[in-house]
Amino acid sequence: MTHLKIFLLLAALLIGAGIATAQDTAPATDVSPDLLAQLELIEAIVIEVRGLEPNDTVTRVFPTREDVQAFLQESIDEQLTPEIVAEVEAFYYVYDFASREIDLIDTYLTLIEDQIGGYYDPEDKTLNTILFSGETPGDSLPALEQVIYAHEYVHALQDQNYGLASLGFDPEALEDADTDQFLAVQALVEGDATYTMNVYTEILVSENPFAAVSLLGASLTAGGLVPPEGTPPILMRELTFPYNTGLNFVTALIAEGGYEAVDVAFTGNLPQSTEQILHPQRYFAGDMPQPVTLGEGTAAALGPDWTEMTQNTLGEFYLRAYVDNHLTRDVWLEGTTGWGGDRYALYQNATGDEFAMLTRTAWDTPADSDEFAAVYDRYGEARFAASSVNGCWSDAASAVCYTVLPGGDVVIARAPSVDGAQALVATQS
Repeated sequence: MTHLKIFLLLAALLIGAGIATAQDTAPATDVSPDLLAQLELIEAIVIEVRGLEPNDTVTRVFPTREDVQAFLQESIDEQLTPEIVAEVEAFYYVYDFASREIDLIDTYLTLIEDQIGGYYDPEDKTLNTILFSGETPGDSLPALEQVIYAHEYVHALQDQNYGLASLGFDPEALEDADTDQFLAVQALVEGDATYTMNVYTEILVSENPFAAVSLLGASLTAGGLVPPEGTPPILMRELTFPYNTGLNFVTALIAEGGYEAVDVAFTGNLPQSTEQILHPQRYFAGDMPQPVTLGEGTAAALGPDWTEMTQNTLGEFYLRAYVDNHLTRDVWLEGTTGWGGDRYALYQNATGDEFAMLTRTAWDTPADSDEFAAVYDRYGEARFAASSVNGCWSDAASAVCYTVLPGGDVVIARAPSVDGAQALVATQS
């Protein structure tokens, strides 16, 4: 199972899963002729801008926010096992993303419910637009809902031309997903929809300048992208990455070869890592992630009461976020550029009250390895307010150790004690 099952599940649900309450909402056949004409006009503009032709029908649905909240809660209740919850808690704890006192599942749901404006379901071919007024649609959509509709219609076109489920947007496919690659593909999907949505917004505002005022007011009323108080920064970072950084990636694709380059990215050259999304030139150069392995039996280094929970790829996105916990951007940006690949494992003791992690990172060049090691040393000093002793730091709650292997891989371990962290590091020598 993946450490980010909850995040990936919600991402897939918002693009690729059925909504049980859809039958209780207003389909297009129940809306007024004027609204239907407006929706068809939005679709026509998106088709022309994006250059993709529809080849299937889409059912337009307007669920209430309460409908969506109930659906998300039901889906999470059905699919989250205690084991998955433990993985989620372990991941965010060992990488210092969140304290163990925070209810991560509840926080995730609150954040998603607060931010969602619409979603597309490729299973039922429904395009869901949430009305911020909470009412049934009238004869026209307000400006903000028009923009949301344009974004979600791009997803419908993507699905009809590329098949979103085949790209991984299926909860069943997430069991063995490489989370770094999934996040990269999600950035392509959302970046494409966001780019086209922005073009539609420009057209909307150029034809009706008052729409800009309406959009601003609606955004402020809806809370914009301000997370609920107490939300760990990583959660908002995860939520916005596919849209913001994905937009930058798609903008680079279009600058390189127009929408045809975006089509090629979907059909024959999917991005393979968040590094390629963060650095589009790496994508164009074909810089692929290096395979990294941890070997078997690493949990035994911690003792007989420890078991491995999961393994996966951290990726440059999460590696950046990890060191960003205690370093400034100018420091960690230099140190994480040159990521070549990685593998991590999470561990849990028999009582379930202690966690550990082992992370092995590979780098493009020896210089990149040295830069990251130097940055990580500064991270440890900032995190523990002390210099390292034989590559280790510790406090009353945990210990962290790191080393640079002869081939340049940097190995990091966290455990309840220095002995445990050193033992994990030693498995990689």
